[in-house]
Amino acid sequence: MAIAISALSFSSGHAADLIDPPLVLAPPSQNAPPGYNWDGGYVGLNVGYGNLQGVFTDSCNCEDAAEAMGRQVGLFVGRNWQILDGTWLGIEGDISRKWTEIHYFGSRVGTDLAGSVRLRVGEEVGNALVYAAFGWTGANIYVQNPDDTTFTQGWTLGAGIDWALTDKTVLRAEYRFNNYSPATLAGVDVDFDEDVISIGIAHKF
Repeated sequence: MAIAISALSFSSGHAADLIDPPLVLAPPSQNAPPGYNWDGGYVGLNVGYGNLQGVFTDSCNCEDAAEAMGRQVGLFVGRNWQILDGTWLGIEGDISRKWTEIHYFGSRVGTDLAGSVRLRVGEEVGNALVYAAFGWTGANIYVQNPDDTTFTQGWTLGAGIDWALTDKTVLRAEYRFNNYSPATLAGVDVDFDEDVISIGIAHKF
């Protein structure tokens, strides 16, 4: 009798050992990094290259075209607001110093100071913000030999990506197209377009 009870106890205990323990689902870690918050203001610095294309029309209605590459450096400041889940609207202003000159029949024609005010719409992709931008742009244009200068304005359209390196540091790569209204320099009508590629770094506050 004692042997039977012992055997039964052994069998029950052994069977219990064969039953898998219940699966317990742990809650997600409270230390998981949250998505980047693009809300707020920022200020930054960019550097880049521009390709300036000019069409020149003189008093005889003779038309000619020329272009040149040049470097630039600029400052920008802006603000982002969330309008939908993962979608952001922003406004941004910038000013830049350009060194772009077209050599045209013994004269040098170019731009030096330029700026813009743009609206941006962006979509989150991980810790990046892919955006399109559109707005107003203006530039000081000049000619040397003979000397003359004037201000021209137009529209700008571009696209880029902001990437959050840290909570406060954002890297940027951008392309934009600037279309300036026709102007007159030293009696010659000039019409400028410009392609610009730039990279930048910004501090978010």
